[in-house]
Amino acid sequence: MRGSIAVMISALTVIVLIAPPAHGGGRDTTYVVAECGRLRTTPARIEFGCTGGLYVDHLTWFRWHRFKAFGGGLFHMNDCHPNCAEGTYHTEWGHIWLRNRARCEPSGRFAFQHVRIRYEGKLLDRHRAAFGHLGCA
Repeated sequence: MRGSIAVMISALTVIVLIAPPAHGGGRDTTYVVAECGRLRTTPARIEFGCTGGLYVDHLTWFRWHRFKAFGGGLFHMNDCHPNCAEGTYHTEWGHIWLRNRARCEPSGRFAFQHVRIRYEGKLLDRHRAAFGHLGCA
């Protein structure tokens, strides 16, 4: 009897320690604003600024940690010539780094706030880009 109770307590302890939180891992998971205000983890596409002027798709994530993420994909940038509505999209493969998690209100979820991009070649005469405050949903 005493052995059975000890086994049950041990089993329950293991379940509690390895089971994911019921609320979806809000404090351990870090998201990124990927689709114009929608928080996602490991998205296949990220649109920066909700204007369509710069976005990345075909994303493959090599690392997604709650404090930083690193991946690669195909970046698309509108040259806005003669204006953004009639501009041409140029593409280049590159890498993306996300960092600086911050809590989003009112959801309480964490989201990356800083992005750094390095293109394989040049995208509209740029080798890289960096900007902060991606915001929250």
